[in-house]
Amino acid sequence: MVDSILVTTAEGKVVQLPVGTLQKFVDQSGVNGSFRVIYDDNNKLVWEERISN
Repeated sequence: MVDSILVTTAEGKVVQLPVGTLQKFVDQSGVNGSFRVIYDDNNKLVWEERISN
């Protein structure tokens, strides 16, 4: 079972996120688009949204 995903930031940095972070954006083709993801100082997810497809 997969518990994390690798994403690339707009600056080109590769970041590992928990798989649940973008779960609501998964469709038949996977996860596509650009997203804004915000974590607090305790690494708790505060906000996620799709900003483009």
